Amino acid sequence: MKTRILEIQPEHTPLIPGARPVLDVRIVHQMPWGQSRASCRVSIFRSNGQTVVVLTETPDNRGISITNAAEYIAAAVTDLSPLQEEHPNEIAWIEHYPQRGGTARIEETWDEVEFRWDRKEDGWHAADPVWHPLNRADVLRILAG
Repeated sequence: MKTRILEIQPEHTPLIPGARPVLDVRIVHQMPWGQSRASCRVSIFRSNGQTVVVLTETPDNRGISITNAAEYIAAAVTDLSPLQEEHPNEIAWIEHYPQRGGTARIEETWDEVEFRWDRKEDGWHAADPVWHPLNRADVLRILAG
């Protein structure tokens, strides 16, 4: 079963200044096994034939984190119109946590996430995520193609 996207709302603040996404939205989603809702930002970029999807943890998310739901969110995102014709192995998947916290500040983090993809009756399914740490400069290089 896949995570259900319940709401899609446009984002208006640039995630990365100077980088223009094809799609930049906040999604509210529900995991297949529960009733609780979670939210994250989905930014899709294209540069020199490369598609990059950045999944960003939103500060007001009260549900499952993007790390704990990475494969479910990625699978649901493959159904969004800019990605429907692409094989998910050809997409660079990036997980992003903005700087957060007050006095105990936690710095911004970026990770490239690799998945094993399987095609099933209801679409693509991701499994076995593996994270590779990046920094902002790495992400800018990936976005530059």
